[in-house]
Amino acid sequence: MAVTNMRSKLLIDTENRKVLFAEADKDFIDFLFHILRLPLGTIIPLLKKQEMHKVDVSGGTGEVPLLLPDIESSSTSRKFYRCSRLQNNNCYRYVADDGSALCPSCQGSMTHDVSFVDPPTANNAVSSGGGVTLLNKFNVKQLGDLEEKVVELGIEEVLKLLKASLQSKSVLTDVFLPMLEREVNIES
Repeated sequence: MAVTNMRSKLLIDTENRKVLFAEADKDFIDFLFHILRLPLGTIIPLLKKQEMHKVDVSGGTGEVPLLLPDIESSSTSRKFYRCSRLQNNNCYRYVADDGSALCPSCQGSMTHDVSFVDPPTANNAVSSGGGVTLLNKFNVKQLGDLEEKVVELGIEEVLKLLKASLQSKSVLTDVFLPMLEREVNIES
């Protein structure tokens, strides 16, 4: 299994020297979940450099299995129907969640698909206060202290993340800050 050309976007608080959060593609998240579900006896040899490429992390399948269930969103999982005849204006007033229902107005079959749209809620609406709350939670005093960086992720970085997740509560900071600081030192 090749873990190449994966990227993660990091939000870094330069003043407090912390990685606040990371954003990654689905492929990387699937790979990370796959690695994290392996037994510790399989992971330990991965963390030793000399044995790193001797352990098959794919489980023999050659690809990372889908680890998260394929769940449809609530707005697409619910089906509704309206009258297929639409003979009068009253037919528009009725909606059914069963395609075998009959229209109360004209007794026509309720078989025409209707899309349901969820109203905005605190969970799916964009809130102007959400960003401020997040900044307060991370104790960010100045927006100028925030920096966004994109990092390349390969097998070495994944293994560092894995090892840090077993030893630290600040995994992103422990893995990525030293790496970014080395890049800055090399450039200067």
